[in-house]
Amino acid sequence: MGNLSCSCLQVLALKTHEDAPVHVFEKPLQKTFGTKAFKVKVAGAGIPKKTPHETTITTCTAIRCKEEATHNMSKADLEEKASVKIPEYMKEQNRPYSAIDVYTNLRQEFGKTLVLKVLEASVASGVLKEKLVGKQKIFYANQDNLEEYDEAAIAEYDAKINELSEKLTGISAQHKELQNELKVLSGMQTTQQLQKLTSELKEKISRMKSQLAKFEESDNTAVAEDGKRAMELEANMSKLLVKRKRIATDMLNAISECSPLKKSELLGSIGVELEPGEW
Repeated sequence: MGNLSCSCLQVLALKTHEDAPVHVFEKPLQKTFGTKAFKVKVAGAGIPKKTPHETTITTCTAIRCKEEATHNMSKADLEEKASVKIPEYMKEQNRPYSAIDVYTNLRQEFGKTLVLKVLEASVASGVLKEKLVGKQKIFYANQDNLEEYDEAAIAEYDAKINELSEKLTGISAQHKELQNELKVLSGMQTTQQLQKLTSELKEKISRMKSQLAKFEESDNTAVAEDGKRAMELEANMSKLLVKRKRIATDMLNAISECSPLKKSELLGSIGVELEPGEW
């Protein structure tokens, strides 16, 4: 009989010597018990300590509470649920399991005894099969009950998988190219920075033209000739600078494509010093 929890009246009868009065108490009792009655020896209230006595606590007439009926009903429902869920789980997984494996995989939803009982019943009904491996029984879905697969459908799915795999390869290659392009662009100056640099250079050119006009208008032929030679030298140096800059730019672009660093970080790591506004 399972443990029952109920509330009833308790009667405390204090058995003492003949001259002592009998004390009777009535109050609600909350107790979890498994038998119809029980006794507890306690010190009686108002009785001399030297006087032997015993208090007998008698519960109300034992009845089967509704909790017991509910417990029995829940057990039946649990068995019915297990008889459906466990075979379905075994067919869905289609893998060999022991009773302990099923008990663990279902997160201990059902007891070990119930799991083993359902598995053996499923073997008897032909839903599952069992095999003895050593001292342990292994259960698995009866392969004869499984639907036959369609060869044409499998071939069609394989073709779709191959097609999607090829598309994925192409998209991955495009993604890699875009990442490299983004890396190169990240190391370049923004449009606003280039516009500001262009404006500064235009102002510088305008100032230099004004100075050149003054030199050309000067009557000092020696100064004019020096200025002319300086302009020719500056033009040659500019051409050489552009040529070397182009070579350096190509080299740096080739290196940056294989480097995880940004172009500015790459230039700093190899010790390249730039003029303000370059790259």
